Amino acid sequence: QTWTRQSSVTTLSLHKLFTFGTPTLWAVGENGNVLKTIDAGTNWVLSRPFQIALGRILDVYFRVDGTARWVNGTIVYDVKEGFLVGESGMLFHTSNGGLTWESQASCTREDINGVAMIEPHVGFTIGKFGHICYTVTGGNVWTM
Repeated sequence: QTWTRQSSVTTLSLHKLFTFGTPTLWAVGENGNVLKTIDAGTNWVLSRPFQIALGRILDVYFRVDGTARWVNGTIVYDVKEGFLVGESGMLFHTSNGGLTWESQASCTREDINGVAMIEPHVGFTIGKFGHICYTVTGGNVWTM
């Protein structure tokens, strides 16, 4: 196998990649940078469509609901629900596939390093100093 360098639309550090088995990938990193590709990394678009402080985004997660369709010989999932987390308790939610993001109150002011949902309304964040927070409301309320 060979790795090929891809062109990037940023020179800032990127921290996390997320994909759901399709040509769509998300990359997140410094200064609130969110990058998206819909062609398996050939072209990346830089996006900051929300009022985010110039902080580090440390993780991105989208819930795949299982709805899939074929587009030009490729399976495409209808992915709408997603989260971005980062430093100082940063927590954002999207319900439209990342077109817009809304800030949510998190259960900590420390860095949130990861986020995952195990059911549509049940999820967890993890982070600095061993914090674990959970939600049973789809992210509306987070509890330590």
